[in-house]
Amino acid sequence: MAQRRVDTDEMKQRAKVRAKAEADKQADVLRSRLGELAVEAAEEYFPKQYQQRRREDMAKAFAAGVAVGVLSRWAFKRQR
Repeated sequence: MAQRRVDTDEMKQRAKVRAKAEADKQADVLRSRLGELAVEAAEEYFPKQYQQRRREDMAKAFAAGVAVGVLSRWAFKRQR
């Protein structure tokens, strides 16, 4: 009887873990979709501001890429 109770408790615990994992997965999907909808709404209702923000973000990403490239090259030369 005690063994059966342990098995039942283990099964309950596993079910809780699986349910939590599934809930976390669904929450991630919903957050991602909400983010996509927010971007789509911003693009639709504020096209000029959206494009300006996008250009600024692209410029920042390009500058960061250049900085990483320069630092990598410097580190590689220093290593030799």
